[in-house]
Amino acid sequence: MPPTKNLNAYGTHERVLETALVAGGAKLELETYSQAFVWQRDANYFRKLLRDRSTDGRCKYDVIKITVRGPIVFLENRVETPIKGLTSLAGRPLDAVVIEKPKPLTPEEKLRLAEQELNLDDGG
Repeated sequence: MPPTKNLNAYGTHERVLETALVAGGAKLELETYSQAFVWQRDANYFRKLLRDRSTDGRCKYDVIKITVRGPIVFLENRVETPIKGLTSLAGRPLDAVVIEKPKPLTPEEKLRLAEQELNLDDGG
């Protein structure tokens, strides 16, 4: 049976992912390899659902690498690799651009944008 698209069905996955994110990593020991494999599949699908609903195609749990070894699910925070040796084509050293993530819209901003979109659709 494929995973559900209902985000409410992933409460346990969200709690475990959030805990791993805050703790810098975690492991979840289940009874069998099959259970661990299904948990990993569902956690990855949950992240996909979150990405599909986000404005930038990302979710905060993307930094977690999820692997299965036997009945254990390992949730490891990916460490960003430092960028060294970046130069222009002329050989001048370059600092890598820092990409700032957009802040989420407040409910008021979402409402204002929705109202603007409705007014545009009405020709006004």
